[in-house]
Amino acid sequence: MNTDLLLQLQSWIDGELSDVQAAEMEARMRKDPQLRALAAELRGVRRLLRDGESRREPPCPPEFYWQGIERELGPAPAPAEPAPAPARRLPGWLRVLLPVSAGAAALLALFLSLPGIFSTHPSGAYAEIETPLADISSITFRSETEHMTIVWVDTQ
Repeated sequence: MNTDLLLQLQSWIDGELSDVQAAEMEARMRKDPQLRALAAELRGVRRLLRDGESRREPPCPPEFYWQGIERELGPAPAPAEPAPAPARRLPGWLRVLLPVSAGAAALLALFLSLPGIFSTHPSGAYAEIETPLADISSITFRSETEHMTIVWVDTQ
């Protein structure tokens, strides 16, 4: 038996099928003994569920019964303090412009604080140095491929 047939059988037992569908199910059950046995078992389960639960009356009128349960649970929690009013929101254009301008300002500060880091010519970093010693000479060699500078100082 497939799932659709089982669901249709359950719907027939619960009285949820149309007259035409119910007649088709009854005709199918007359031909199939396994389907009849399953229908009888499902009706028995339905009857047990309906009749098997004993009805118990509360020991006092229902109003007092529920009030006693409420007393046992304790007092209701105090209502929470209302949330503070939300701060005024910025206009939409300002919410977009503010982070963008902050990022641009941070980049500008970075470029201004590191003046020679992006230049390939060492204009300000290797300026001429004056020395009080008259008989000192120096030779400077800079290798861009090795990223290194060598200064030869001669004191003859």
